[in-house]
Amino acid sequence: MKIDKSIIVSSVVILAILIFIVNLDRIIPAPSVDITGTEQTSSPTTSTEIDKNCVAKYNIKEDIVFFYSDTCSHCQTMKPLVQKLENAGSKVYKINSANAFITECLRSSMSGYVPEFVCLNNGKHLLGETSKENLKIFFDECTLAKS
Repeated sequence: MKIDKSIIVSSVVILAILIFIVNLDRIIPAPSVDITGTEQTSSPTTSTEIDKNCVAKYNIKEDIVFFYSDTCSHCQTMKPLVQKLENAGSKVYKINSANAFITECLRSSMSGYVPEFVCLNNGKHLLGETSKENLKIFFDECTLAKS
């Protein structure tokens, strides 16, 4: 039985494409998801002015605000990491982006993408899915900024 070379080449190409697709999340940084559904690549920490009236109105006493969506897979990945850091003493106020009232109040402090972390002590943001180590560094810097 003779096998055509074009069939072998086609099979190898298809296999290579499938391997690439399966490992795509390891090659390209995890995106964050716009609360309207579009995606944006993770960004470094930025800083903005925090709406102090909004913080007071909703009695937010925590150091960090975590904006998330129940439909965002990257947010779901971050939730256990946030929980571990909370168990270690970090103070986090969680806001589901579906909560229109508080999201609108803090809109000037948000990028519009989730997951997003905002430090109320220094106005810095961390946008997108990140490692536990990077999240801990962000949390630690936020806590130090309170002093």
